[in-house]
Amino acid sequence: MIKNKPLIFLVLVMVFTTVFASTAFAAGGDLVKFNMINESNQPVYLYLTGDAGQFYYFYGLAGETKAYTPERGEYTYTMTTCGATTSGTIDLTKYKTDFVVPTCGDKYSKNGNNNYTFNTAEEVKLVAATLQNDSKDDFIAILTGPSNYVFSLDPAKTKDVTVPRGMYAYTLYICGGAKRGNVYVDWNSTLSFTCDGINK
Repeated sequence: MIKNKPLIFLVLVMVFTTVFASTAFAAGGDLVKFNMINESNQPVYLYLTGDAGQFYYFYGLAGETKAYTPERGEYTYTMTTCGATTSGTIDLTKYKTDFVVPTCGDKYSKNGNNNYTFNTAEEVKLVAATLQNDSKDDFIAILTGPSNYVFSLDPAKTKDVTVPRGMYAYTLYICGGAKRGNVYVDWNSTLSFTCDGINK
């Protein structure tokens, strides 16, 4: 019996390995490929919550591509990218999903779209805009709308920003007073900050 112990041990190891591999494969059958492709110059943060209580936190640094394997299913998400936060639903029932973050303010991915692409630009609706201080005073502007921002700029200076498209209410502290109003920010908008308020 002593001579056969190594053989018995080897058989047990082989059986255990086979069972473990089969169990792991079965468990992995409900996993999907999730590629986070960040083409922007800012990090992206993603929180996923599934109907069965699953929770995932994924992130990608600027210009980084990362691969994850969440469980198959439909999820609600909260995403922060390019200075904006949005929420919605995402379908992860296909065998893979390419979660693409285009360059901030761009509508299209450098890698193109396919049937497995989730393009964040279609969800956040980011647009590029220019802030221009046309006064002789520096200012502080508080904008509330699709996202909330606080901007400041020295006299005769400009600043390029990327924000979600939409209507914003603003409070502008400039020229020793406060101006309030609304401004719609669209693609390639130039916002002129003056003592009278914000003009387009």
